[in-house]
Amino acid sequence: MSNRDAPLDEAALRLCEQLGYSFADGSLLLDALTHTSFKNERPDLAPTDNERLEFLGDAVIDLVVASLLFVQFVDADEGELTRRRADLVSEKGLSEVAETIGVGEAMRLGKGEQKSGGRFKPRLLASALEACIGAIYRDGGGNAAFEAARR
Repeated sequence: MSNRDAPLDEAALRLCEQLGYSFADGSLLLDALTHTSFKNERPDLAPTDNERLEFLGDAVIDLVVASLLFVQFVDADEGELTRRRADLVSEKGLSEVAETIGVGEAMRLGKGEQKSGGRFKPRLLASALEACIGAIYRDGGGNAAFEAARR
């Protein structure tokens, strides 16, 4: 069974609720939640990991945050907007959001990564959140991703 065939588990369904998005193609969310360690241990269940979706989600989040800051801080210059965006899209900022909405509980990790506390590692949480936004972009387009990232 690959990501294409696997149903979403309870943690993934709760995450969808928190993101305010229902996937037409649930395999995209499973891809987004799949760490490389899981893919390496279980290629039969996970032929892909979240790295490509993370790349896409990073760009979407940057655009959403830049757009919101541009509208909210009309008197801010480029430097101030850049600093504010950097604070919001930092590993720390994204991992805090990811932890709050339950990304860690839904991640698919290899045994070693799980034993070493991977569900709580800021880098993994931030990366998985970015991948989730990338998955929403692929599944529902720019408006859906904008709304999920804005939340």
